[in-house]
Amino acid sequence: MIVRSFSITYSMNLFYRFFVLLILFGLFSGCKIVYQPVAKTVPKEGPIVNLTLEDLDPGHIKWHKGDQWEYSDGYTLEVVEIKENIARLERVDKGDSIGNWVERDGFFKAGSKTGDTFNKTVFRYPEPSGLFPLVVGKNVSFKREFLSSEKEKTVGTKKQPSTKQEKQLMVHQSTWKVIGQEKITVPAGVFNCWVLEWRTRSTLRDWSGYERWWYSPKVRNYVRLEYKYGKKPASSRVLMKYKTIPEIHTSNSNG
Repeated sequence: MIVRSFSITYSMNLFYRFFVLLILFGLFSGCKIVYQPVAKTVPKEGPIVNLTLEDLDPGHIKWHKGDQWEYSDGYTLEVVEIKENIARLERVDKGDSIGNWVERDGFFKAGSKTGDTFNKTVFRYPEPSGLFPLVVGKNVSFKREFLSSEKEKTVGTKKQPSTKQEKQLMVHQSTWKVIGQEKITVPAGVFNCWVLEWRTRSTLRDWSGYERWWYSPKVRNYVRLEYKYGKKPASSRVLMKYKTIPEIHTSNSNG
């Protein structure tokens, strides 16, 4: 009797074990096991960074008299004059280009001298100042009219010489766009930059221009420039060294 009872008990235990295994198998066979990969923090080897307002002041651009920038192609500029927020940046490097200059109202060109040719902006609409404060994705489009003239030439006869300055009205449709923010390394150092793109085309003739600026508020100018004008080949330059004049802050005190 004892042997028979043990045999029955053993058989019942096997049955229960088999039944439990059968239930478990049925449960797992109807489920999908999802493996969630563990996120890994991999440092990005690229120029994209998150920049703060302290890194980049998006509210304005200011030029300072005495600031100077020297670039990889020998192109060297110095702010020699500021009148009514218009800064004149003059070429001070050696060569035939010395004495050439460009005048800027912030980013926007207000005039220039290249050789014997002078350009002066006389009208632009709408005002491109809407580009500020800088925000990634923002852009402004405007028409720019400027007078292009050559240096005064002597005309007439030897007995009655006179001078004449030929002026021609040029009309360009221009766009500035804020592309993004990047940190880049050039020979002058590592800089947090606003990346901006300028495109312009003449409405009167077959000519267009393109510039991409990596503008650093610390340097107060671009640290890299990619450009193409007309049918000339595309080119670029990077900043080799620079000099900035410290800002003079004044405050009113009643004490």
